[in-house]
Parts: sequence; structure tokens; C-alpha cells
Amino acid sequence: MNSCRVDAVGAIVIPNHYEFNLLSYGLASETGLSSLATGSRALTDAALLWGGDGKRVYLPGGFSAEWVQFVASFMGYRRVEVLPVEGKGTICRELALSNEIKCFKGNEKILAWGATPQLHALLSSFNGSNSFDITDFAGVNALPVARYLDSKGGCRLTFSRKDMAPIENLALKMAEGYLLPDLESAAAAAAEISSRYGYAVVKANHGVGGLNVAILSGEGESIAGRLAALSRWDPLWRQTPLIVEALIGGRSITADWFLSKCGAAELVGVGEMRIERGSRYRGVFSGRGVISAETLKMVSVAGKAITDKVYRRGYSGWVNGDFILSDEGSLYLSEINMRRSSPTHAFEGARHLKGAGWAEKTALATDEHLAFIGGPPEAEAIIQAFERFNAGASFGQGALLTLLNNSLKCSPPYIGFAIFAGAGEELPSLEEDLLSIIKSETGIGVRPATPFKRGGL
Repeated sequence: MNSCRVDAVGAIVIPNHYEFNLLSYGLASETGLSSLATGSRALTDAALLWGGDGKRVYLPGGFSAEWVQFVASFMGYRRVEVLPVEGKGTICRELALSNEIKCFKGNEKILAWGATPQLHALLSSFNGSNSFDITDFAGVNALPVARYLDSKGGCRLTFSRKDMAPIENLALKMAEGYLLPDLESAAAAAAEISSRYGYAVVKANHGVGGLNVAILSGEGESIAGRLAALSRWDPLWRQTPLIVEALIGGRSITADWFLSKCGAAELVGVGEMRIERGSRYRGVFSGRGVISAETLKMVSVAGKAITDKVYRRGYSGWVNGDFILSDEGSLYLSEINMRRSSPTHAFEGARHLKGAGWAEKTALATDEHLAFIGGPPEAEAIIQAFERFNAGASFGQGALLTLLNNSLKCSPPYIGFAIFAGAGEELPSLEEDLLSIIKSETGIGVRPATPFKRGGL
């Protein structure tokens, strides 16, 4: 652990993905899964984009100093400290047991992935904890409601179809479905739903990145066998209730709001998700030429209804909503997440670069899981590829390497990135050029994501 720094900072960034994911699995911090820890650490690099300039960032598992310099230069950061932590256990517990807590002055803004008991315990262990600015995440008294709303079952019950009356002529819908107590009843419900709609969507009560969603059809016995197979290797499928819904054809939308303690909600970003294999999140397209004014209005109106309702429950902080914009033009609520979401760092980065109205000035594409075919490549070669791309980019265009250090240790190794452009129509060719340069610099092939469809939403 590094020693205390002299320079004061305005924010302390604690990417507590692992602690938050442990909550989803219902595990104590001492009994975490090694695969869960590895996957959680791989996402923490994105925390370097949280909150703009003037911050101290704790990153687990080691990091490339050249990468930090690359990100700082691209973003125009002048006052950023990045400090290593081991990250083998929960980051909050590690900080609480270290001398690093002495660096906390008690007047900084705390930025985190989401609210957890470990995070609040860390702050309460510091004598000046009452003077910390913790508006970034739920207060300790709101932890139960945040946990409930973050679950698929809690979302469905809170925003039930009968309660979603039209708002400003927008009928925010929810797909027909059920909450079931076990795999057997979920399989029977999925068979019934699929007989009428073609396919059923079965969701674990908690999940990350679409990994705990199954799109199924067929007879009940066949579906039961597939759900049983999933539950054998993934404990999330053994949590109840399970949610079974009709599959709605359309395009997947995600949006982030920041809900202040006074109830004011700021829309930070809206994007179309890049979905693979039915439900797996890969990245997002957003901004100019991607999201139409009509879609933006629909999401904005829906967001007001959602944030008003969760605020009345006592929650403030980050709120993410996932939707389906159906082929018929209706907006269906899929789930809400009471934390930062996967594209939040890119939305925050775009806002830092372009201001609050960034989506009217620039287009954005992210790929959160660009896997290498073989490898892993050298981190230096990847950084060189991004520098080479940016050196040849036109005004208003550029690529930012957002995930690198721990993601290269995964199997298969992967990176994450964001591309900025003047309009959505520029994104496909820019992404193709970037991937070509990455292959040239590393000598290793990659698995590209589905490109942006010109025309937007």
C-alpha cells in the first residue's frame, strides 16, 4: 500500500465492484468466489473516469503507469493520483485495515460503484466521516430499499403493470410475466409464456451484464432441464424469486440518472446496448446521430416516473434503467440498477470532455469486452495502438482505452474502449480502423462486436 500523499484531492474513488457483486450472490466477504473476484477486478479500471479531475483512485491488482498517463492526457486530467491495492479481498476492508485511511481528510467526495455495508463501515471507522460527501451512493438507511429495487423481483413489483399509468401520453409498459418461487414453477411458466409468445425470458433475481438471463422455448420438462443445468454452476439461479416474462422484440436501451438528495434527477446518458447471444451486454452506442429526439423524450419522461418513485422510497444516488424499445414503438421497462452501470464511466467521460449537453455534440461507442484470440498481448502494444489511432484521427474523433490491467489477466484476455466521433454514422469505420491497428500492433486477432446500424433510434 502506498504511503499518504501530501496534495489534497476533491474526491476519493473506491471501485467496490467486488463487494457489490458479493451482495448479489448473497455471500459473505470471507467466502467470495475467486472467479467473481477476478471478474470484478477487471471492471475497476473504468473508475479512472469517474468524477472528472481532482481525485485519488484506488485500483486493485496493479496497473500500467503508461496507461494512467494515456487516460489522463486524453481526458485532460491535471490532478489525479492512482494508488494500488492488492484487491484480493474486498477493497473497503483492505483500506480500513491499512494506513491509507490516514490520507482521508474527511471533506472529500466519495465516489463508488454502489452502496454496500462495507463501504459505510469504512467511512464510519473514520472520525470525520460525517463530513464526507456521500451523495454519490445510497445512505446507510437506504441500503435495504436500494437492495430491493436492484433485484429483478423488487423492480417488477415496484413498477407493476397496473401501476404504470400513462405519463405525458407515454405508456411505460412491463412485459407480461410472473414471479416464481423455484426452478420447477419457473419452467412451467416459461413453457406457458413461450407457447403464446414464441420465447420466454427467465431471469435470476440478481445478475450482472445479462449473464443471468436465459431466453427459452419448448416444453416444461425441457426448460426445467436447462434451468437445472444453469443452477449447478451459477448460484444466482438458486436465489428466489425467479422472473419469467414474455420476450419483447425490439432494441435494448439503457439510461443513467443521478438523483440528488433533494429529488432532482439529472439524465447523464442514454444509449442503445450492444447485446450478444440474446442477453449478454457488450457495450453501448450513444449521442449524436444515435438516439433520436423522440426516443430521448420517451426515456426522459420514463426516467422522471422512475426516479420520482425511488426517491419517495428514500433513495438518492445513481439510478440506471434498462428498457426495450419495441418494434411497435412502445417502451418497456426491463430492470433498474441502484448504482453506476456498465456505460456510466463513458457517459461521465463524455460529459467531462464535452459538457452537460455532450450527446448533442458527439457520438459514442463502447466495447466492454474486446477479447483477443490467443495472447494475452503486451499492455504497451495496446497503448501504442490507441496512440497511433488518435494521432491519425480527425478533429472530434478519438479512442480511449478504458479496461486493460486486470482484464488482460482473464481467460480469454480482453480490453475495453470508447470511441468518440462527430456523429453516429462515423462510428463503424472508426471502430474498424481501431481494431485493425490493434491487430497490427499486437500481432493478435480480436473478436469484434456487432457494428453500429446507421440511422440510429
